[in-house]
Amino acid sequence: KTAGFNVKTQVAWVPLEGLSGTNLKASIGKETCDWYDGPSLLGALDAVKLPERDGAGDLRMSVADRYRDSDMYAMGKIFQGTLNKG
Repeated sequence: KTAGFNVKTQVAWVPLEGLSGTNLKASIGKETCDWYDGPSLLGALDAVKLPERDGAGDLRMSVADRYRDSDMYAMGKIFQGTLNKG
């Protein structure tokens, strides 16, 4: 099975070491990892190109959670469109 990504062009491989935080914020040195010369994890995330959003289009929102107090509230991410109070 595949997830629909091209591993050679759309996936970035970034070596990390979680206990000490190596290569999370600052790039790893050649003395630690001689085969990797790419960015740190934060550098790779900052380089991701986000798609343009259409603020004038119809509302498209994924709902992650909802709760009811005196009204109904929905939480999620808006992919397109704009919400106005009222």
